[in-house]
Amino acid sequence: MKSNANLEALAGKKILFVSMPADGHVNPLTGLAKYLQTCGVDVRWYTGLSYEPQMEKLGIPFFPFQRAVEVTGENLDQLFPARQKLKGQIKKLVHDMIHVFIRQAPRFIDDMRDIYKTFPFDMVVAECTFSAIPIIKKIFNVPVTGVGIIPLTETSRDLAPPGLGLTPSYT
Repeated sequence: MKSNANLEALAGKKILFVSMPADGHVNPLTGLAKYLQTCGVDVRWYTGLSYEPQMEKLGIPFFPFQRAVEVTGENLDQLFPARQKLKGQIKKLVHDMIHVFIRQAPRFIDDMRDIYKTFPFDMVVAECTFSAIPIIKKIFNVPVTGVGIIPLTETSRDLAPPGLGLTPSYT
């Protein structure tokens, strides 16, 4: 009974979903977005322009990156030519964490400020690699829910190094 009351309280609320522009970052949240729509929530989505057709098909109003850069596997080396000169997966991973994720946070916030002018969202649902999560609540004074879409990063002698796609050693 209590969960129905909570869902009814969401009716009429405005929720902005935010995600990095990659299938594994967008797709896990689409079911939740559609469910919330059926509960009367005004759901909108902010991500890279290449996801506009998918959002249109789902019936979810869409805000594309404006200042933020849509980085994909196809344009990564074109956007960051110096990355090609890096030797080793760890150096490339560190580069990507800095340039693809961390340095985008101010651009995400600037884009979201523009979005807020026309869609004053009550809450943000973000997939966990969206680097602006820690500052959204402070800037917009709205709750933020982070959703884990990647495996937990743990270290152990029994685990492969996180983020490199390596399998555990047999020795």
